[in-house]
Amino acid sequence: FHVGDLYRIYRKDGMKAILPTIKENIRTIRATAGKNLVLINQLQDYAAIRDQLIIRPLNYDDNSKVLAKGIYRRVGDIALVLYISMGNIDHGTHRNILSTMVLRELLEGWNVDENDTFEWALKNTMQLQPPVFYNIANEITGKQTPNYIRFMENENFSINFDNPLAPVLTTEQEINGAVAAFYPGVLERIYQMVGGDFYLVFSGIYDVHIHPVNGKLKVRAMRSTLADMNRN
Repeated sequence: FHVGDLYRIYRKDGMKAILPTIKENIRTIRATAGKNLVLINQLQDYAAIRDQLIIRPLNYDDNSKVLAKGIYRRVGDIALVLYISMGNIDHGTHRNILSTMVLRELLEGWNVDENDTFEWALKNTMQLQPPVFYNIANEITGKQTPNYIRFMENENFSINFDNPLAPVLTTEQEINGAVAAFYPGVLERIYQMVGGDFYLVFSGIYDVHIHPVNGKLKVRAMRSTLADMNRN
């Protein structure tokens, strides 16, 4: 269960409001239990589990104790962590990913190169969850422009990143979408689109805001916006 979601529902509407969410989670988990049981029984077999390997972004400081047992690469205060995907739970308005972190002892049992495995998982994640720009302006203005823009394949596509409602970088499923910033070639492509250096502002694990270094928005304003997001 996604305890954060349950707690927010509880604070707003009380215990009775939580029960429908719990029932729906149980129903979904039952529906995928057979497949997941097969995966669990195959955990020791790298060849069988390989295509389920993904990378998830986590806040390093909040998860440092757990990460000590796993496989990850640290980029500042972000940890890119090796996981095994076990599908998604669809909540209607959003999805939660079902996954389990790859423990170091499991990787050692696979008898594979750690760096090669990590790079494979990153490329696999990119294939399963392609990078896109999401039009947040649609939600605010009600425009019917495409929600998702696949920018990697379209060399002629451009965005005004100096617009406060500029699309945000995420993945098609919007699950752990911040990982898109670490996909091979993505930052290089964004550099071309921006026409120079830019800031990456991680508002959470689900998306990334892009701001040109020489743009209207200053670093002080970016930090202030992030602080507001964290407070909320």
